[in-house]
Amino acid sequence: MSGNCEPVETLTVDGIRLHGLRLMPTDSGPMSGLVVLTWHGVGGNFYSTHLFRDATTRLRQLGADVVWTNNRGHDGWSIGPTGPRKGCGAAFECVADCRLDAAAWESWAERHLGARPIVHWGHSLGAVKSIFAVASEGRAAVRGVIASSPPLLSFERLRQGAQSSAFLAAIELATRTAEEDPERLIKVTHPFPLWIAAGAYLDKYGPGERYDVLRLIDQITSPLLFTYGELELRQPTDAFAEVVSRLVPRCDDQQRRFREVPRANHFYAQGANRLADEVIEFLEAMVID
Repeated sequence: MSGNCEPVETLTVDGIRLHGLRLMPTDSGPMSGLVVLTWHGVGGNFYSTHLFRDATTRLRQLGADVVWTNNRGHDGWSIGPTGPRKGCGAAFECVADCRLDAAAWESWAERHLGARPIVHWGHSLGAVKSIFAVASEGRAAVRGVIASSPPLLSFERLRQGAQSSAFLAAIELATRTAEEDPERLIKVTHPFPLWIAAGAYLDKYGPGERYDVLRLIDQITSPLLFTYGELELRQPTDAFAEVVSRLVPRCDDQQRRFREVPRANHFYAQGANRLADEVIEFLEAMVID
């Protein structure tokens, strides 16, 4: 990524140090003063995804500051202030703690960039986190949310899906293990093979239904853009099977937009430029004064 950029860091109120990269504007334009904070997906980090790159280049040309951020779910397992079992990394995180990560990055932006409008842009589980964080607490600085390919996490829907056998086996193993030690690692095959703490698995996928996007979006008052790749909707896994039937009717282009990106998969390998088009159009139409 060319042009001025600098590594940055912030500290959450519970002592988790998060790192990121600030990519400064390369020109002035209609988005001058806007701050876009990105959220990587499960087990990712701010420097490993290409998904945000094309849009970042164009946002900077239009005057926006873009900050690629880590949240506490970065990488599979990361070290916290008192050791690895401090809710750090995808294996141990509690998704609801993303509220603390959002607050920390918003505070960093205010301290270093001044009081500016903020847009949260998340991918996959990062999209769920951005929606949950904004829906859970009033965030006056937030002018918009971009959610790229958030899974529809719902215990009731997943237990009825095509992969229900693997899902229910993982829930049973996590429940049994968590009774002895919620931080003990288990290996599951749903939604894909991974090692994860039993308590963390139940937090994400259990019957608490805390992170169901369909329930959360009514609590968001700022404009909201959903994007999904054409390929991930064509042959969806259970967490994406009802996106078209359940989510699309909730988006009317007045406050919420839904856009399908042609040829793109879940990681937008063939659609990052078209994704950038949709992001820029959304911001110009619904966020920028």
